[in-house]
Amino acid sequence: MVRSSRRSASPEIPPPPADMAPLSWLKWFRHAVDELVPALGRVRAEQQVYEAARAEFHRRDRRQPSPSICAGCLKPIEDDGDRLMIDGVAVHARRASCRSDATFRRLRADRMQLHALGLTPPKGGR
Repeated sequence: MVRSSRRSASPEIPPPPADMAPLSWLKWFRHAVDELVPALGRVRAEQQVYEAARAEFHRRDRRQPSPSICAGCLKPIEDDGDRLMIDGVAVHARRASCRSDATFRRLRADRMQLHALGLTPPKGGR
């Protein structure tokens, strides 16, 4: 079970499907939201289940970009100690914009994968 981020009497989100079939994910999403609605309300339930789906896609994605290319600015990283590994990808350590751009690219990629399965961010979500 995937725990929601709510602390007191946290309702549990059922585990996402193992397959990547859009119908499986849509059924899972609807079922998980319905399970959380009594405790959280529809909007918050949709937000939490969508975030759980996004996190699961992020966990499952095993693509490893080149450690010599920055995942933020997409420029080469020299072997001068300017490499920082964040969430399995390399970024320029001395450039905060590279860290934030890498995170943005990752979130966008996760959302695109979910969209391909028919899941869209709920209103008020990220």
